[in-house]
Amino acid sequence: MPKGLRIRVILIQSTVIATALILMGMVLYQIQKNNILNQFLDEAKTTAMLIQSQIQKNGSNLQKIVKTAQTANVSPLFSSIMLATNNNNAAVAKIIEGLSPAFAYKVQSLLKGCKYGFVNMPNMRLMSVSPIYASNGNCINLVIVSNGPYLTKRLLLLIEILGAYILLNFFVLTIVAWFIIDRYAIMPLRRFEKAVEGVSNGEYPQIKDMPDAAELHQIVKAFNTMTSTIQAKEQHLKDTIRELKETQSLVIKREKLATIGSFASAISHEIGNPLSAIISLLETEKASIVSEGKAVDQKLATRLDQRVDIISRSLNEAYRIDALIKQLLLYVRQKPTIFSDVNVKSLCEDVITSTGLSRDLRDIDISIDVASGTVCKVDYEKLRQVLLNLIINAVDAMHDHGRLSIRAEAHQGQLTFEITDTGEGIEKAYIDKIFDPFFTTKGAGKGTGLGLAIVKNIIQELQGEISVSSKKGEGATFMIKIPLS
Repeated sequence: MPKGLRIRVILIQSTVIATALILMGMVLYQIQKNNILNQFLDEAKTTAMLIQSQIQKNGSNLQKIVKTAQTANVSPLFSSIMLATNNNNAAVAKIIEGLSPAFAYKVQSLLKGCKYGFVNMPNMRLMSVSPIYASNGNCINLVIVSNGPYLTKRLLLLIEILGAYILLNFFVLTIVAWFIIDRYAIMPLRRFEKAVEGVSNGEYPQIKDMPDAAELHQIVKAFNTMTSTIQAKEQHLKDTIRELKETQSLVIKREKLATIGSFASAISHEIGNPLSAIISLLETEKASIVSEGKAVDQKLATRLDQRVDIISRSLNEAYRIDALIKQLLLYVRQKPTIFSDVNVKSLCEDVITSTGLSRDLRDIDISIDVASGTVCKVDYEKLRQVLLNLIINAVDAMHDHGRLSIRAEAHQGQLTFEITDTGEGIEKAYIDKIFDPFFTTKGAGKGTGLGLAIVKNIIQELQGEISVSSKKGEGATFMIKIPLS
């Protein structure tokens, strides 16, 4: 949580607590002040009753009565106790001496009218006037004046007590309020802060419910929803970027293949035609030498055999170049897809019995698991080329002996092939490379590296998928999925 925010929280809570305590202190001060006034009035009434009893005992000797009252020290709130008749102008003048005009007028009215009254001056000077009637019916005014220094002392003591009370409560309430705010507000906010920092660092934490801050439940729920949404969108963005990269790679690859295709088409005539002529001439020369060798002596026959061997090797290399050109043209040249109804089992059997392949399959146990009535609308030639290349690769991997399994089924608008062999398998490091053009694990002169590349290219043209699972020494399984038109 930012330090500035914590300081502001402390200042706000301290201000609120201090304001509340000051207001409460003002209320308590006013209450205690009113208690002092009430005490003054109560003690004034008690004094009036005492004076009344003294008058009944001592008659109208006012000086003696006053002296007796003062000697009794009725209350420390009183500074003086005086008696005056309403017609004793000198006594009245002495009582109101030094008072403000408004205050003096009110006291004089009470004294002249022989009425009960209580006057509280702003400076806490209190005065009580109580009429007391003597036995002869004369009105005698009892005037009690407050003890100013005593009142001031009591009020100052009250202020000191309230001040200490306010300070003590301020510190106690501040600590308690800080503990409550820290537990129920700041700590949850710290958890939010850490969670937000996690989001900024690429993490997506989920905040658990906060029983100490139930009010934040909706915020916690919204935050968790937000992080889940961001995480899902980020994953979607990553998937989209990956797909775009794959698409870009595919586009670049197709552009390269298109260039290779144009180049291959251009050189097919420049290389293919002379190569065909060379093969034809070598075949003719070989046949001529063989026929001549039958009519010559042994020494010459040996020389002719050497020439035949040289020609045979040349023919093999020429055939290899010719096969490479044809495979390259097959890889880069996209033929139009022609859909027709194909019996899948008959297609598999046709590939197995194809010319040249049946001889290589003599020592291999072949299993074809396809329902006899499985007929699908596919491109016969392209699918045949795919199966042929996969089976040739399986035969090479098994070194002409082992078990080959072909399983196919059509289900929910999709044709699935599973081709499994018991060959030497594929190393894990090569799994992602086997479909690249010109990549091969076969020895020099035993493969062009275009067979599986052609297979993948055809599968992509048919909008299908191909995958492989294999372990070194445990054979391999190729899975093909082709959507049916």
